[in-house]
Amino acid sequence: MSSETAPAAVTPLPLTQERCASLRWRIPIDQRHIARQPSVLLSVAELASIALELPWFFVERNGNWHAVALMRNGVGGSCPWLQANGQSGLRVLPFLLRKYPFTLLPDGPRYRLGIWQDPTCIGASGAPLFENGELAENVNLVVRAFSQFLNGVKVAHTLALALSDAGVLKPSSLPWSAGPKLMQVNEDALRELPGSHLESLNKQGALGAAHAQLLSCHHFRRLIQSDAASPESSGVVAPEENHAFFDALADDLQAGAEFYPGALSQ
Repeated sequence: MSSETAPAAVTPLPLTQERCASLRWRIPIDQRHIARQPSVLLSVAELASIALELPWFFVERNGNWHAVALMRNGVGGSCPWLQANGQSGLRVLPFLLRKYPFTLLPDGPRYRLGIWQDPTCIGASGAPLFENGELAENVNLVVRAFSQFLNGVKVAHTLALALSDAGVLKPSSLPWSAGPKLMQVNEDALRELPGSHLESLNKQGALGAAHAQLLSCHHFRRLIQSDAASPESSGVVAPEENHAFFDALADDLQAGAEFYPGALSQ
């Protein structure tokens, strides 16, 4: 059976008291949201694990470097990671997909916390987003996790900049039809670097990121296989318990302990 196409249009909304005070949220009952966007922003802590699951590349926007995982090829492209039962076949999802319906919205050089206006997750039932005019306690945990994530995004920028300065990031020749130009590690250029340059990149952690990016590229072929088949699965998808979301959130907070929480900015 061919993979699912992108879900119907659902737009994000800034998480403000003015617009969201009366709203409640629930965790998704399936993982169809992973096809919502062509690419997903990554933190430095994810680069190695995501390389085993998804193709990821570097992109440059207004002087800032980002690592992004590719979820589908173009606006109308299908998501080969999505199974017929609405679950992904991935062992590890990017942070931003694990925290759905919460998301990040660019706000100039900063980011704001937002929510996807998905009626299966946002509405009149579930946990409150605001209580007594303030963010609900559980949402504050989400804010902390996103702050740590953004610290890791800044580190990913530093590593990508080091690779760019070393001359090993080159435009990808892969047929990507959505978003900015993909930049990938050129294996020949990396191999030809002097030992001192490699040692410097290794000390910064950039060499490990380069190897992870190269490793991830073999997943790209699934994006361009129009007849890509997804493993079939039967049965009704049962809603997850809320505690599963917060257990995963606690794991993220612990894994990101080397980062210092800060404002939701880049």
